[in-house]
Amino acid sequence: MNKWSNAAVHSLLVVALFLSLLGMPASLARAEEASRVNAFENGSFESGQLPARYSKWGSGSAAVMTEHAYTGNYGLEYSGQGAIEFPVSGLQSNTEYKVAVYAKLGTSAGATLGVKEHNGTEDSYSPILGTAYSLYEVSFQTGAVETSAKVYLYNESGSGTVYADDFELLVEVLLPPVISENVIDNSIYPLSDSDNVQSWKYSLDYSDEFGGAALDRNKWNDHHTYWLGRQPSIFSPRNIRQENGQLILTAKYETIPEMAEVNAKLGPNSPQYEKYTTAAVQSTTKTGYGYYEIKAKAAPVSITSSFWLQGSETEIDVYETVGRSTVNPDSGYEMPMNTHYYAGGDWSKDIANPGVYHSKDDLTADFHVYGLDWNAKWIRFYYDGVLVREIRNDVFHENQFIFMDMETFTWAGLPSEASMASPNGDYVIEYMRVWRSNAPVSDDPEMELPPVKEAEALRGTPALNASSPDPLWSQAKEIGSLRVKGGSTTNTAIAKTLWDDRFLYIRTEVKDADLTGAEPNETYRNDSVEVYVDGGNEKSKLYDGNDTKWNVDYMGRSSGINVPEGVQQSVHRINDGYVVEMAVPWGSIGAPEGSSIGFDIQVNDARQPSGVRQGYLGWNDPFDQVWQNMGMTGNLKLSSARANVPPVYTESPAPVQYVVKLSMNGQLIPGGAIVKSLIEGQTSATVYPNREGLLKSLASVDEGAIVSIEVNEGADIVIGQFDGSLLAALADKQAILGFQTDIASYKLPVQQVITSANWKSVLEQSSRGDIDLDEVQLQLRIAKPAEDEQKRIKMATDAQALRPVGEPISFDIQLSYGNQVIELMSFDSYVERTIPLPKGMDPAQVATAVVVEPNGSIRHVPTSMVSLDGRWHASIKSLTNSMYTLIEYDVRLRDIKPSKAEEIIERLAARTIVRGLPDGTFRPERLVTRAEFTAMLVRALGLRLEPTQRSFKDVNSSSWYGAYVSTAHGHQLIRGYGDHTFRPMQVLTIQEGLEMLGNAIKLTGLAALEAPPQDETLVYLTREESAVWIHWLLSKYVLEVDI
Repeated sequence: MNKWSNAAVHSLLVVALFLSLLGMPASLARAEEASRVNAFENGSFESGQLPARYSKWGSGSAAVMTEHAYTGNYGLEYSGQGAIEFPVSGLQSNTEYKVAVYAKLGTSAGATLGVKEHNGTEDSYSPILGTAYSLYEVSFQTGAVETSAKVYLYNESGSGTVYADDFELLVEVLLPPVISENVIDNSIYPLSDSDNVQSWKYSLDYSDEFGGAALDRNKWNDHHTYWLGRQPSIFSPRNIRQENGQLILTAKYETIPEMAEVNAKLGPNSPQYEKYTTAAVQSTTKTGYGYYEIKAKAAPVSITSSFWLQGSETEIDVYETVGRSTVNPDSGYEMPMNTHYYAGGDWSKDIANPGVYHSKDDLTADFHVYGLDWNAKWIRFYYDGVLVREIRNDVFHENQFIFMDMETFTWAGLPSEASMASPNGDYVIEYMRVWRSNAPVSDDPEMELPPVKEAEALRGTPALNASSPDPLWSQAKEIGSLRVKGGSTTNTAIAKTLWDDRFLYIRTEVKDADLTGAEPNETYRNDSVEVYVDGGNEKSKLYDGNDTKWNVDYMGRSSGINVPEGVQQSVHRINDGYVVEMAVPWGSIGAPEGSSIGFDIQVNDARQPSGVRQGYLGWNDPFDQVWQNMGMTGNLKLSSARANVPPVYTESPAPVQYVVKLSMNGQLIPGGAIVKSLIEGQTSATVYPNREGLLKSLASVDEGAIVSIEVNEGADIVIGQFDGSLLAALADKQAILGFQTDIASYKLPVQQVITSANWKSVLEQSSRGDIDLDEVQLQLRIAKPAEDEQKRIKMATDAQALRPVGEPISFDIQLSYGNQVIELMSFDSYVERTIPLPKGMDPAQVATAVVVEPNGSIRHVPTSMVSLDGRWHASIKSLTNSMYTLIEYDVRLRDIKPSKAEEIIERLAARTIVRGLPDGTFRPERLVTRAEFTAMLVRALGLRLEPTQRSFKDVNSSSWYGAYVSTAHGHQLIRGYGDHTFRPMQVLTIQEGLEMLGNAIKLTGLAALEAPPQDETLVYLTREESAVWIHWLLSKYVLEVDI
C-alpha cells in the first residue's frame, strides 16, 4: 500500500527509526536501549556485490573484486572518470559524524573521498594519496534539517583506477520499543497454527471481533491520520459502519464538500479528489512483531480492499485486492502482497518487494483468511492458513500502525457509477486478530518449494533473425508452459532454447496487442522478455559471477545484472506482438554437454494508460523472487542431441540463363545460373557457377588459382552456392574465391573454410560414407540490411556520434549437410572484403569500417581505401563474418601537440582504437597500463570480444578490461605471470609491449621484418608511444598500406 511511489529497487539498509508524521504517543517513543551501527549496508563488500543503494555519475564504472580487498575477500574498484555515491540515513541534525574508509590509488592520477548533501551545499572531503592502503577519515556536521548525506568516491582519471574497502559511519539506532499490552490464552489461535505450536497469546488490546455497535475508538481511528487517500478517491469516516458482528468499509460514487476544500490547497498539477469516497481504519497505537490475521470479503468493484501495516520507514502489505479491475479480469482472484522500505523516512525512495498469490477463489464471493507472521527473522504471508510467501526480514523491525482501507488504483481502472451500486462497494471484515509469542524463531525457511521444472536445449547454432527464424528453431524444444506469475496479464508466449559451445540461444514469441513502455533503463517495466541464467546451477540466492539477468524489450532496449560482454539480440514486431531472439555467451563457466544450468524466463506486460508493467508470465519461479534469488530458477539440460533441419539445397535448379561472369586466373569460363526470388521484401539473386567448367579448368592450373565470379543484378541479397565436391577441388588448388557484386565483394581463401572444425567433421563423415560431398552445400552471402536492422545500426552509431556512410553490408557463410545448418562465424587469418564508397565521395572522409554488434556496441575493423576500376572502395580485413558499416568520425583531442604523433593519435581515435578522456584530452605522456595496451591491441586488430573467461585470477569479468584480456588471451596475444595473475593495472614495459606486438604479427600470418619505432631511453610505454606502435602494426602487417 505504498502511498508515495512505486519505484522498485533493491536495498537492505536500516539505520534509524523515526516518529510518525503526526507523532507517536510518548510512551511508545521511548526505546529500551540504543546501539551504534555502521550506516553503510555491505560497507566491506563481503556479499561480493555492490550495495543495493548507490548511484554513479561520469563515464567511470564500479565493480567489486577479490584482488584489491583490504580485509576479507572483496574490495571496491572504481575505474574511469566520475564518482560512485552511497546514500546514508538515520543521522541526527546538528550532529558531528566521521566517515572512515581504507583507500588507495591504482593507476588514477588523483581521487577524493567526500561527503555532501549533509548541510546545504557544503562539501567535506579528503584527497586520496599513495598506492598502498591507508585509512582516510572525513568529519562533517549535519545541518539544522538534514538527517541524511551522500558519501562519494571521486576519480579524476579518465582511465585510471582507485580502490576502497571497509566504509564505516557509526550512527545511533533506536531499537523497537517494548509494547505494553494485555495478552491471554483464550484457545483462539492463528488458522495456520491451530495446534498452537508457537505458543501464541491473543492480544486484547489490538484484536477486534467487531461485536459492538460502533467502532472501538480506543483501538481505532476512523480515518488515516496522515493520508487522505489516493486520488481521485478520498477517505470519509461516514463510510465506516459496524453491524451484525462485522466491520464494513464502503466505497461510494459521490462528491462531498471536503473534496473542494482539499483540492484548493493542492498544487496546480496535482491529481484531484473527485467522484469517489472510500474508508480507512487505523490503529491508535503502533504494534510490533506478532501474528496478524483478518477474515474478510473483498468488495466486487475496481477499488482495493486492503490490510496492511506501516511505520516511519517500513510498510508491510498483507493483501490489497482489487475486486473487479476494469483492466484485469483476474484481479478478484489475486492476493497482491508487498513490502516497502523508505530509506531514512523519505517516501520518494521506496524499495518495494511485490508478489502475488493467484488463488482459485473469487475473493469477493466469500470470506477468506489473510495472515501475516512478522518476527525478527521472517515475514510470512498466509492465505486460508496456507503459507504462500516467505521473505527473510532484513529491515522490518520498527513498530507500525495497522490499517484496513479502500482506495482507487488508477492503473487498475476506475469503477463506473453503476458498478458501485450497493452493496457492491462493501468491504466486509469479520475480525482482525493479533497474537504474540516468545517462542524461538528458526533461521530455516518453512515454505516448501514445488518441484523444480525441467527443460531441454538441443544443440544448434541458429542465425539471430527475429523477423525470419532460422530453420533450426522449428526443431528446438519449448521450455514449457509460461503462466501468469505476477500481477495480471492476458498475454501468451512460447519460448524455445538451443545451445552451442559459445552461446545459449533463446527465442520467445509473445502475443501482446498493446505494446508499450517508455522506460529506457529499467526495461523490465516495459513489454519485454527477461531471462535468468545460473551457469553453475548452484541455486544460491545471491548473484555470483556465473549468474545473469538480461532483459530485452519490444524495441530492443536492454538492461540487467551481470550481463556479459558479447550478448546478441534480435527483435521484431509483428501484428499481434513481438519476437525476441537472444544469445547469452557462456563466459567463464563453460557449457559441458549433458550438464544442467539454472534457467528461468519472464515475459513482462506493460499496459496503457500507465505504460508500465502490470503483470508477467513466468516458467519456474513459484514466488516472484527470481529477480533477487537465483535459487528460484528451473533446470535446463544441455542435450547432446542436435536440432535437425532439412538442408538448404539438395540439388541445383535447372539453369535460367548464363549471365554470370566466371573466370579462373583471368580466363573466362562459360558462366552459370542465377535464380531470383523475394526474401522478406528484399530482392535476392542466388548464383550457381558452372560446376563442370570450373572442375575442368582446375585440372589444368597450378596452386593459388584465383576464381572470380561477377554478379551485377542489382539485388539486395546475392548468394553464391557451391557443393562440397567443388569446394574440396578448389581447396586442393589453394584457390582464392573472388565473389564480386555491385554492392560489395568478397575475397575468400577457400582453405579458410576447409580448415574449419565444421569442415573437418564433414570430411570425417564423408570418409565413413555417412554423407556424400555432393550433398554438402556452402552458401556465400552478401546482403544489404533489412529495415529493422538499419534502424538498429542507426541507433547504435547515433549514440556514439558516428556518421554512417552508405548502406551497411553483411557477409555470411553457411554450411549445410545432412540435417544440419551451420554458420561459419570466424577465420584463422584475415579475409578481405571491399565495399564501394558512394560515387564522388572523398575517401579521406571515411574513418573506417565498424561492426555494430547485436548488443549495440561498436567494433573497429582494419580498413584502408583502395581505388578499383576508377572508383574508391573500402578494403576491410577481418577475422569474422559480420555486418560492416562505413563511418565518418571527427575527433579533436585538446592536449596533442602538432607532430607526426598527433596525426597518428587522431587517426586512431577516429577509428575508435584509442580513446580520449571525458575532458577531451589524451594525456600522451602518461604511462600505459597492461590492460590499456591490451584493449588498444584488441580494438586495432578488430577482434570480436569473446565471452569473458577467468584466464587470470586478478581479472574480474565485470571489469572494463575483462573481455579485452579474455579475448587477447584466447588469441594468444598476451600471457600472464607465474602466479596466474595478469596485473592489468601495472604499467607496461617496452619489452612486454614488444612481445604483445610480436604475437599480433603472428596472427596476421606474416613474418616480422623489423621492430616498431621506439625511444631507446624509455623503459615503460607511454600512451603516445602506444598509439605509434599500434599504427605501425596496422600499416605494416594488417592492412599492408600506410593509414
